[in-house]
Amino acid sequence: MIVNPSTGEKHNLGITDPDASTVYFYKVTVLRDEQGNEVLACAARQMGVAAIPFGLRGVEHDLQTFGYKGWDVVDICALAPNSLAAAAIGKDGTIRLFRNLLTDRATLSVRFPTITGVAYRLLSCRGHLLVLTSKAVYVFFGVAGKLIRDELMMSEPVLMTSIQIEAVDANLYREKYLLIVKPENQVVRIDIMALEAAATKHPQSSADQQFVGGVDYPNWDSSELLETTRSVMALAS
Repeated sequence: MIVNPSTGEKHNLGITDPDASTVYFYKVTVLRDEQGNEVLACAARQMGVAAIPFGLRGVEHDLQTFGYKGWDVVDICALAPNSLAAAAIGKDGTIRLFRNLLTDRATLSVRFPTITGVAYRLLSCRGHLLVLTSKAVYVFFGVAGKLIRDELMMSEPVLMTSIQIEAVDANLYREKYLLIVKPENQVVRIDIMALEAAATKHPQSSADQQFVGGVDYPNWDSSELLETTRSVMALAS
């Protein structure tokens, strides 16, 4: 369901109708390029990654999906503002990076041996990748920024830091703080700029943090989504 906010009592409501038996929209995020084009990027578990250009135009859209056997995608995130670059993570910690989710057919498949536990979240902030697992939070400094600038070298060690913590969820606040939700409903706030300063002063970079993986050329599957538009009344409470 897509709503285009507007003034007045009536609002346009768009409803996309995929084949519910084949696509599981587990997590979603919105990518937006410099021209204002928007893409709904989805972590679709065993189906892999799904991408849907969307709007309220009453036209058919393509649902593009791709996946690999055993890659159970649990989260996806945008890598930069005004860009269709994205990253997705599987439950086993395998990450795939896209410079453009709609047009990039050569994806970078990476695995950091240092990641342990079951992956829950993948976030991007200030050019870094942040991974939350059942055992720790991992910050890989500069990875997202280097991908955007086409400076990412698979052979280079990555500057990283890790925090051992038991958590169930995490989110970013204004690209300044990482908010971590613990099982007992406590929220821990971590200053990302303080992590940057500490990592620069006491780096944990080594060969253990090198990428394991390479470039993939996956085959995307395409199907059509019918989007219909209807007007609904806004009710004040």
